[in-house]
Amino acid sequence: MATNAKENSAIKGRQTKLSKKSHEELIAIVLKKDRVERNLTRQIGNLKAEVNHLVFRVENFDRDMAGVNKQRNILIDKNKTLNEQLNAIRMEKEDTDKMNKTYHNLLEVKEKEIHNLYRLLGFSGTLLLGACICFIFC
Repeated sequence: MATNAKENSAIKGRQTKLSKKSHEELIAIVLKKDRVERNLTRQIGNLKAEVNHLVFRVENFDRDMAGVNKQRNILIDKNKTLNEQLNAIRMEKEDTDKMNKTYHNLLEVKEKEIHNLYRLLGFSGTLLLGACICFIFC
């Protein structure tokens, strides 16, 4: 009720003010109101066009982001694949290193055996040569 009373008093006040104005002043007021209304209509049209342009830009941005996310997912999958391959290569390298170490240890053992055999053959050959010399000269 209070807002209704305020509105009614505002309307009565305007009516009183306008009834005291001359014909030319009333025309000027109506023309000014029309001019303001046209400006507001033009501004509303410009704002609608700007909103439509922004909506279009947002849609393009969303499409671009979908493409970027798709590329990102592809790169994540490739990265996972590469990490799996890298882990397989590391495991293979560890196995190869173990085999090489085992082979190297085996070669060291064989080398020691052969060295001991050569030492034994050298000592045996020396004894045999000494025995031959003793047999010949004794």
